[in-house]
Amino acid sequence: MHNAIASKQIYIVAKGDVLTRVAMRTRSTPELIYRTNNMNGVMLRIGQKLVIPASDFSAIINLQAKKLTLFNGRQFFKQYRIVALPPGDAAKKKPEPKRPGKVLAKTAIDPAGTRVTFQDRTYPEASHEITISIPGHSFYTVAQPASGTSRVPGKKGLGFAREDLEEIAVLLKKSDPVTIE
Repeated sequence: MHNAIASKQIYIVAKGDVLTRVAMRTRSTPELIYRTNNMNGVMLRIGQKLVIPASDFSAIINLQAKKLTLFNGRQFFKQYRIVALPPGDAAKKKPEPKRPGKVLAKTAIDPAGTRVTFQDRTYPEASHEITISIPGHSFYTVAQPASGTSRVPGKKGLGFAREDLEEIAVLLKKSDPVTIE
């Protein structure tokens, strides 16, 4: 059950609700709900009120400018710097035709190489990867932002500073649109 309030909703937890199911019902992400409500754990209580911020995110990637711009609905939200480009993309002088895609998956890997979720204690040190449906343009964490267009050996896709990609991963959900131009 949820009631609309301006650009957010209030969701009242019902029997059987878990955070991932609430996120799916409200078209949000578990991470965004978790952070917005300053939760200490993922266990929900029947009758608990959760604030669900409006989230209708899309991303536009401008390879020439080395920028990813997030929009919430049709409004500008934030811009992020791409610190590493795939081979060949750095040399392109003219913009390529728009290529639409979408988010396919989000992954966080802790320093030990184990896949973790946002509630795991090793999550803050995790590196993030976001797989999108445009070949060769997944997103990955660059530990120390590289200068220019250098790449991380063995990584394909677009590299972002750790803090930036963690934030992008919180906001984008599976199936959100991504366009490269």
